[in-house]
Amino acid sequence: PTAASASRTPCSACNEASSLVRISTVKLDGLYAVVNNKAGAPLQITATLKPGVQTKLIFNKDSALDEVTIAQIQAYYLVNHAHDWLADNKIKDKRLDQKLPINVNINDECNAYYTPGRPSENYFASSDNCVNSAYDTVVSHEHGHFVDDMLGGIVNGGLSEGWGDILSMFRLNNPVIGEHFMKQSRGGVDYIRHGENKYQYNE
Repeated sequence: PTAASASRTPCSACNEASSLVRISTVKLDGLYAVVNNKAGAPLQITATLKPGVQTKLIFNKDSALDEVTIAQIQAYYLVNHAHDWLADNKIKDKRLDQKLPINVNINDECNAYYTPGRPSENYFASSDNCVNSAYDTVVSHEHGHFVDDMLGGIVNGGLSEGWGDILSMFRLNNPVIGEHFMKQSRGGVDYIRHGENKYQYNE
C-alpha cells in the first residue's frame, strides 16, 4: 500500500526520536490496485515508521474482522497476488501493470463483474442468498477478464469466462469457481462452476 501523506521530523540533533517518519494515513492503494469501499469509508490505518527498519502494517486487526473489512483486504491482496503470479509465469506486459480500481461491498447480490474498455473489478456484498463475492476464486476469475481484455481484447464473452476460470484454477490449484458462493445449495451444488467436467467445444 502507498502512504497518502507523510512528514519527517526535523533532524536538528539527529537523535533517535528525530529520525522517525510518521505516516498519517495508509490505504489499500498500491501499484496495481486501489480499493474503493462502496459500503462506507475506505479502510485505512496510521503508523510510525523508522528508516531502515522493516515494519508490519496490519489492516485486519482482530477487533475489525467484519465482512466490509475482510472484502477490502482480500480484494487488494488477491489482485496483487494475481499480478505477481502472472509475472512469475512469464506473462508480463505493461498493460497489466496499471493501477486497477477494485470496487467492493457493492449493494447488490450474487455476482461480480469486470468492465471491459475501462478496467475495473466489482464485487457484491453478501445477502440472504450469497456470500460476499470478494474472495479467492471469484477475484481470480474476474482478474482473468482483465488479462483477456488487456492482452487480446474480449472478443467473445463465453471465451472470456473460460479464461477467467483457467486463471483461477491454475493460480489456486482448485477446479471449483465460487466454492460455497451460494448459501443455499441447489441440487447439492453451492458453487458456480467446476473445472472437472466433460464439456467440449460447441456443445
